[in-house]
Amino acid sequence: MSEPTIAPVVDRNPHLSSAERASIYRRNFFCFLGDLLLFSIAIQFIDASTVVPDFVRKLTDSEILIAMSSQVFSIGYLMPQLLVARSLTRVAHKKWWFVGPNIPIRFLVLVFAGVIVLLENQHHTWILIAFFVVYGIAALGDGLVGVPWIDLIGSSLDDKRRARLFGWGNALVGVMMLFLAPVAGYILGEPINILGWHIDLPDLNLSFPHNYALLFAVSGVIFALTIPAGLFIRELPGGKPRLTAPPLREYLPELLTVLREDHSFRAMIIVRVLFAFFAIATPFYIGLATDHLGLSSGTAVRNLLFMKTVGIVSGSLLFARIGDRRTTFIVRFGLGLGMLQPIFA
Repeated sequence: MSEPTIAPVVDRNPHLSSAERASIYRRNFFCFLGDLLLFSIAIQFIDASTVVPDFVRKLTDSEILIAMSSQVFSIGYLMPQLLVARSLTRVAHKKWWFVGPNIPIRFLVLVFAGVIVLLENQHHTWILIAFFVVYGIAALGDGLVGVPWIDLIGSSLDDKRRARLFGWGNALVGVMMLFLAPVAGYILGEPINILGWHIDLPDLNLSFPHNYALLFAVSGVIFALTIPAGLFIRELPGGKPRLTAPPLREYLPELLTVLREDHSFRAMIIVRVLFAFFAIATPFYIGLATDHLGLSSGTAVRNLLFMKTVGIVSGSLLFARIGDRRTTFIVRFGLGLGMLQPIFA
């Protein structure tokens, strides 16, 4: 294997003082936080473990397609990342690798909401096909921008703010979803009930698929609002790039070498793979609630989103508190709690 050729990084800010860097870190923190909050809220409105499988279940009886619907986003998101990471090895500044593709990608869910309305009088098969096509493209697009986004966080945020970003970001999303999950239920036909507080609003009287079209539209608008946050990120130089991206015949064996020699990295990959298998069961909870327990879609979506949100808030607050000091402990603790689910089952 040939040795990688390293290109010099042109630091556009070579004389920044510690105070100036701290100011950039603060600014970037709020940009990343805004992007994380809006993206997370938007993705919760079309949650892959509740909303999406319930939507697909109304279009088909195929349990295979219902199961696939909750995994499409993960598959599309993860597939391009190896190739994107390979290309980024020769790039010093990653911001526009994130911002550029992010602009058209964030409108896809809103486009799909319009497609549902256009196809409402067609056979459900056409809506199902459109869903898998648009949802799959959106997932691939998010996979393209996900790697540079993580790289930007690594280079343009300090360690302390990085832990706070994910900890406080997820906690804030959780708190907001406590109030927004009932809104999702309301769109699907249920009265708004926020922590026992009833809000009397006129019934929308939306039948399928119009209720889901509105849900996707709300999510799509919030996705589009994430675009300005990325534009205001000020990038700081990261690692030194290579002059050329390694050819695949060298790149793939290099990855295998890393897996063989880096024990921590290998352990992380194994955990991710096992967690993916663990998540295969998630789309069937909503089916259990609606088909066997007799709950309406609005009630089931609202309650499952609420329960998921409580877990996110609790875990995120704990991570924000001690995540920058005891990251490994938090990961092990979370995995241990995950084991309780099959035990209770």
